Amino acid sequence: MLQIMARKKNNKHLIAGTLPRYISNFTIENFAKGQKAFNDNVFRVCDILHREGCDKAYLFSTEKALDLDAVERENSLAQRCRTVDMVVGCDNNTLLMVEAKFRVKIYSNIRGKSLSEKRRFSWNLLHCNDEYSIWPSVVVLLPHQQFERKKNEFMRTVSNNPSFIPLTIEDFKRLVF
Repeated sequence: MLQIMARKKNNKHLIAGTLPRYISNFTIENFAKGQKAFNDNVFRVCDILHREGCDKAYLFSTEKALDLDAVERENSLAQRCRTVDMVVGCDNNTLLMVEAKFRVKIYSNIRGKSLSEKRRFSWNLLHCNDEYSIWPSVVVLLPHQQFERKKNEFMRTVSNNPSFIPLTIEDFKRLVF
């Protein structure tokens, strides 16, 4: 099982833990029900991943997630805030942020600051309902071809920041779903 460092809700102490688990579509659908911008943008995970360039989106069938890119497009104000690609509703009313990086050619070109900003903007957008907690780390999906090399490049780019967890789509499916 994947062990990661996660912050407690009060953000003061680090604890070892595992990724939250998806149970059903209920969590994300119930979270999205409160706001029209969210409710209109809950889609199947396979559709979101396919749009992001994943060649193994077929691993998912009925599972749903909030497409934050779609929310971002619909609510684009004068200043566009970049967000993670999707949010998965998990056990204990936990929201898991997910960024897909399937189309990137050179992973050392990813800007760590840009990802941190996406995480921060997404966090602020999702932090509208106190009944839900947001998992502090972002799962970053990378292609399975040469994964170790790409993961190492990516982690150097983000200075080994534990706020980003690189996974293959297969590991994401196995560990979260």
